[in-house]
Order: sequence, then structure tokens, then C-alpha cells
Amino acid sequence: MPNQFPEDPLSHIKSWQEEFKKHKEQCGVAKIDTLKTTKDSRESLHDTVNATNSMKDWREFWTEALDEIKTEKELTEHKQKVIFDFADVISCALEEMSGNEIFECFQIAIKDHYDYIKKEYNKACELMNKVK
Repeated sequence: MPNQFPEDPLSHIKSWQEEFKKHKEQCGVAKIDTLKTTKDSRESLHDTVNATNSMKDWREFWTEALDEIKTEKELTEHKQKVIFDFADVISCALEEMSGNEIFECFQIAIKDHYDYIKKEYNKACELMNKVK
């Protein structure tokens, strides 16, 4: 089927541009010829007059975030989440692989993870040796 072009392509382009401009104005997009628009928007982006301190004590936040799981309930909930994630991966894999193939993939994933952690540990040791 051949493309059908409008009889007057320039008027078609102009009408499309006008529609586009109207849409931009409705969405609140700044016009390029409005003076200081970009400066005002940049200043309001960095305006912290109405900002609130949502993290009152950042040291306490990171201590809690990096702490070990404390209660038995939290430990149980964490284990349940990991079990659910494993079950999800296994059920998806069983659709395409045998049990032996899934176990081989698990072994490869463990080795890859070990190699990655070992590499990161070696980098940290190298840094510590430089610092000493």
C-alpha cells in the first residue's frame, strides 16, 4: 500500500508544530524564548528553603542499616524471603532444565560469586597495604 501524503505537506507540518507547541504549553514545558526561564528553574532545583531533614541522625541510620539482623523474628522473615526467591528461581528453571542441570548452574553461580568476592577482598587488601 503506497504512502498517502497530504496535498499541502508544509501546512501539514505547520499544523503539527502548532499542536506540539500547544501540548508543550499545556504540560508546562518552558518556552525557549522566555527570559531567565532556565536560570529560574535551575535555582528552584537547588532551592532548599522548604527542605526537611528526613534523616536526623545519619550515623544511627547507617549503624542500623549495616547491623546484623537482631531478633529471631527478623531472621525468620529474612530466611522466608530468601527461600521464596530460591523457590521462584527453581520453579522457573524447572520448566526448561533437569534437576542435574539446575544443580550445575547453582554450583557455577556459587563459584562465580566466590571468585567475585575473592577479587574484591584482594582489592581491599591491596588498598590496606598501601595505606599502612
